[in-house]
Amino acid sequence: MKTIVLALFGLFAMGASPLLAGSDGTAVIKGRSGTGRTLIELHTSDIGAGVKYLKVTIDEKSYEFDLRKEKGTYGYVIHDQKNEVFTVVVDNERIDFKFWMIPKTRKITEQMGTAEKWQFFAYVEATDPREFNQDTRNHPISPRIYLYCTLDYNL
Repeated sequence: MKTIVLALFGLFAMGASPLLAGSDGTAVIKGRSGTGRTLIELHTSDIGAGVKYLKVTIDEKSYEFDLRKEKGTYGYVIHDQKNEVFTVVVDNERIDFKFWMIPKTRKITEQMGTAEKWQFFAYVEATDPREFNQDTRNHPISPRIYLYCTLDYNL
């Protein structure tokens, strides 16, 4: 009986939200600062797995980080749906990047089959990729930037 209940719960959770399904879909997060000068785009493997790609655009100049190809790079995602925690960290030779959703700001705008879209507010702190060189690599992280974000996820 316990096994049946657990199996039914698992099926319900998978049907209730694609974010619980443990799939290999890609979540695409896009963020924009209030001034529009800073844009971010993140691609994650699934919703709670590793980071595939990061693009930071500042004053119309883009800096791209393909974490699947760059050695010495890691990116991870922490996603706790129950507590509305969504955090992304990327670290490599050129950037230290920390991104987190502000709790209780997530609004699910669309949920259809295995697709889900969110709107939320987040903060980002990162080293400034515009000034990167060996002398500035360990300079302090830039000021915290407030972003309006969307997340698109499809299984």
